[in-house]
Amino acid sequence: MLRPEPMCKVLVVTPKNLKKDVVETLYSLGVLHLKDAEIEGFETGTPLENAERISKLLLSIESLLQKLPEEKGKSPLHISSLRSLERLCESLSQKISKIEEEIKTLEEKIREEEEREKLRKLAKKLGISKKLLWDSKKFEIIIGLAKDVNKNFLPEHIIFASTDFEGKQAFLVVAKKELGESMREALRAFDFNEISISELEKALFSLVSKKQIEKRFEFMREKLRELARKYRSVLEKWKSVLEMECEKAEAPLKFGESKRVVLIEGWIPKKEKERFANTLRKTFGKKIALRIEDVKRKENAPVKLSHPKPISSFKMFLEVYSLPKYGEVDPTLFLFITFPIYFGFMLGDIGYGILSLLLALFIRKRKELKAFSNIMLLASLSTIFFGFLYGEFFGAEEILGFHIPHLLSRVESIYELIFASIIFGLVHINIGLLLGFVNELTLHGIKEAFLHKGGWFLVEAGAFLFLFSWKGIMNIPLSVILAVFFAGVLLLIKGEGILGAVEMPTLLSHILSYSRLAGVGIASASLAMVVNEIPGSLLTKSVFFLPVVALLVLIGHIGNFLLGLLECSLHSLRLNWVEFFTKFYHGGGTPYKPFGRR
Repeated sequence: MLRPEPMCKVLVVTPKNLKKDVVETLYSLGVLHLKDAEIEGFETGTPLENAERISKLLLSIESLLQKLPEEKGKSPLHISSLRSLERLCESLSQKISKIEEEIKTLEEKIREEEEREKLRKLAKKLGISKKLLWDSKKFEIIIGLAKDVNKNFLPEHIIFASTDFEGKQAFLVVAKKELGESMREALRAFDFNEISISELEKALFSLVSKKQIEKRFEFMREKLRELARKYRSVLEKWKSVLEMECEKAEAPLKFGESKRVVLIEGWIPKKEKERFANTLRKTFGKKIALRIEDVKRKENAPVKLSHPKPISSFKMFLEVYSLPKYGEVDPTLFLFITFPIYFGFMLGDIGYGILSLLLALFIRKRKELKAFSNIMLLASLSTIFFGFLYGEFFGAEEILGFHIPHLLSRVESIYELIFASIIFGLVHINIGLLLGFVNELTLHGIKEAFLHKGGWFLVEAGAFLFLFSWKGIMNIPLSVILAVFFAGVLLLIKGEGILGAVEMPTLLSHILSYSRLAGVGIASASLAMVVNEIPGSLLTKSVFFLPVVALLVLIGHIGNFLLGLLECSLHSLRLNWVEFFTKFYHGGGTPYKPFGRR
């Protein structure tokens, strides 16, 4: 539980004629994490037959599923061969293309009809009739949009009409033919945007209505939905099948091949060793060669984390940050312990804890949020526990007149909370340093462990000895204190270079960083108290303020609760990721992805 699951290295050598059968067996076992075989004398393996055909067909199905709406229905079809599936995809692709093409055309027509509808409204506002447009051969008719047309520029005997339209001035000018160009030249000074007479004619004389186009558009959309109801389920089933077949067909690209044999390398969990070996030997006997070796902690193998159910949910925080390397300490157990404690220490309110618990139970209904829900359940219980410790229920120390017994008050016991936070920091960071010592011991030996991590313990010991001597707790000679402290400094310089000594102040800053636990908690409690004081200040003025008071208190507590959820989660993670992990954790592990496990 404190390290990734032990793995074994696997080497399988098989004749080429058994390649497909071996792939099928390995896929059914679902435990081998394939490695790219890079061995001298062996070339990169070739995929199984039909690999290209399966890949193309899979892409075709994925494309069709993207185009078909999310409509469910039972398919009357039973497709039993790739050829039948290819014919279906080809036929369906043609049908969908025709429907999509017409839908695209209809969408364009709807947009055009919307523009024509605007022109019809404009014509009605300006009093433009069909007869006037018919007379456009006798007169110069100018219709357009402009900004503040000054009518003083118009000569006599000119018909001019204007109205507001979509934030601009729409106008109509009717003049003699010979005045047309001069009129347009004058109108350009007013940000003139002329409307085509032919477009206006199309709008006024149009025989097709927008409703007719929309009806046809909806008919084509229904045809697409009908295709989805008929074919989507069978396509989804085949997509799942082809994904498996594609994975099998492309697996040999990770193999090494010579003229006669195929070489397969990878890793399996140690607990699967016997089942894996027995299955291959029972299936192929002496036709294949098999070698299985335990992986040493120093080696680079894929990482499989295994934890009991309550702890496993916290693995999501490592997946966001970085998985441990194989052989490195897995900090999931420590996240399981510290995250809820820090969260509850900060939020620490019975009422907020109950709200958080209800929220965790609500989001639990969604499968993808189950791990987060488990984390929130533990954090909520911790919040309720610390709420009883502080005696707080939505910031108040009483529930229906009953005084909540408590050990300390957050608002009155600031120094005690800060001291407790610093103790958390000291313990947490020293556990991190101890885990770092274990990592170095495992990967590089006792000497490197003392050089890289032992120095930090001596520096701390020197600092504490000085503090105890200064406070009169212990009578220690200064020479002893300095000897211990500088021995630690020398070890740090020897193990980590001059940067080790330069980074010593960060140890103190990281320990003091845990004071945020007290700071965030006190801020949350203070804000809750301020929200609770609203009724007293407003209800003394008038009882009519009761609805407003209730609303303000509700908004205030919900806001403080949501802010608390965010801040407590972020700070609990930060103290683990930044202050704790940096003492021992490198990360960068490769996740275990077994061939055949989906």
